[in-house]
Amino acid sequence: APLQSPGANALRASIPVNTKIMEFFVGRKIIIAFVISTDHFKAKVLDLKPSDITSLIEASKQPRGAERDKAIADLSSKLTEPLTKDISGAENLILVAGEELRDVPFAALTSDGKPLIDQLNRLTFAPTARFATITKGKNNLDRKDMRLLASLSTDSKDSFFKKERSTITRFFPDAQILDGKAANLASLLGELGQEDILHISAAGVTSILDPMSSYLQLYPSGSETNRLRADEFQVNPTKRRLAILTQTVPSEAITGSFLTQGTRSVVANTGKSDDTSSLFLTKSFYKNYLTGKNPCESLRVAQLSTRRYFPDDLTWANFRIYGACE
Repeated sequence: APLQSPGANALRASIPVNTKIMEFFVGRKIIIAFVISTDHFKAKVLDLKPSDITSLIEASKQPRGAERDKAIADLSSKLTEPLTKDISGAENLILVAGEELRDVPFAALTSDGKPLIDQLNRLTFAPTARFATITKGKNNLDRKDMRLLASLSTDSKDSFFKKERSTITRFFPDAQILDGKAANLASLLGELGQEDILHISAAGVTSILDPMSSYLQLYPSGSETNRLRADEFQVNPTKRRLAILTQTVPSEAITGSFLTQGTRSVVANTGKSDDTSSLFLTKSFYKNYLTGKNPCESLRVAQLSTRRYFPDDLTWANFRIYGACE
């Protein structure tokens, strides 16, 4: 099951060199952080009440200004700054945030006063600790020959849809695109399995009480028969290299199910994002990826570029990568 996690000793034995894992446990009244490496284990009760998380996250999503800056500073002081000494020296950090913290813009939070994205070579995420050591994958296929399958569950008259479709065909002229009425569950399931890259633009709905019932809402909106549930991803194994979830707020169960099925890397948008900056980041990611950068490098460069061009929103920090970097 995707929600099972290994013990600390098993994790320490399989953690890559220069890498540390930071995992959060959110209880009813307390939050505990664990930092694990090959030679280090630390558990710390954080000075943050679970009941205060939602308001801080919402404030961090506001337009650039005093309220957002204070929320980022507060989240940093409660979640990451207390662990500065423990993550010091790590080149790579794998973060296991869990469902309750999935909307936290961790890349923008600070440690020792500096944003995590500026300190680390790689900031990757894992749905649970079980997936934290998936770091490498085979990469021997010319990326220009990769087959991309896209499902765009938006109105064909929507300007964002047109721009997203144009972005895909710009980098993958032979992409197979399911859009409008064709972006339904039956059509997608009928095509899955042969693609190297899966690009999905669909709203995500999370169930914390029953994570495996979380789903992506395919076309049409509101149709219960066109929900791609987390537990459906595990039916057919795949050798898919990459899944891109651009307009979703996916649960950790959804990303975990992609990894369980065999997808090597998952790039997911975990928060409400600005359409323009989201498209900019997507274009930058594909451009970096097709020029030879691995998925983690491709996303990091895209995030830094998006932050530079769109400093007034945190879309760049909403995107995360799960799974393999190679």
